[in-house]
Amino acid sequence: MATEGANHRNVAVASSVGRREPEVPDSLQLHGGDHPGMVLVSAPFDGSNFLTWRRSLIIALRAKIKLGFINGRYTIPEKTSDTYETWIRVDSMVISWILNAISKRISKAFLYTKSSRQLWLDLEERVSHANQSLHLWTGTCGFTRTKAEDDNLTKLVQFLMGLNDSYDSMRNQILVMNPFPSINSAYSMVLRVERQRLVNMQAADSSEGVALHTKWNENKGGHAKDTCFKIYGVPKWYKSLKDHKCKDGGQARGYNIVM
Repeated sequence: MATEGANHRNVAVASSVGRREPEVPDSLQLHGGDHPGMVLVSAPFDGSNFLTWRRSLIIALRAKIKLGFINGRYTIPEKTSDTYETWIRVDSMVISWILNAISKRISKAFLYTKSSRQLWLDLEERVSHANQSLHLWTGTCGFTRTKAEDDNLTKLVQFLMGLNDSYDSMRNQILVMNPFPSINSAYSMVLRVERQRLVNMQAADSSEGVALHTKWNENKGGHAKDTCFKIYGVPKWYKSLKDHKCKDGGQARGYNIVM
């Protein structure tokens, strides 16, 4: 019996050795020092230093074996895959690292991207559009910009980069202007759009309120037909309320709740 028990234990040990857990690739591993608040570059992206910032971040992500997340090499696995949750966790970490490397005013426009790859593509596309417009303007023959105009350009690009996607149309309109407006003028343009949106939202809310008011007064007596006590009878809760009021020496008021 002792021999038989020992054999069972040996088989169990052999089976556990044979069922090794699948190895997690280095790209999906996070180390003890990795956390969402890490800053991988010394100078954050502020709207005017994209090329040097991009190079620095690529070097840092390559050192951490995470470059494949932004260049498309490490694609998201199927939801049924054993590595799906791990991939989501590591990709979220990479998103945090990229956002930490961008100035807070600009990073707000990218908070809702679904993956680090999409965040990287959105950044490159937005900067590319801005640079093309800047090149068209600054490439004018015989034109020399002053330091004040250079400063205005930098501030303008930073401001436009910080706008969220709902302002894409306004951003494009400003970028094709020749010459570019001042930062104050651009701010005023965006502010007018924001105010108009607020007016439209208030108008929509007012229309909804009128519709509810109309429903409330669609029958005489100021209440809806489908809750009229005269048609459907007085509910038990109303009788209890009336009795309670009478016991307290008060007068019962007529309440009709529209559900």
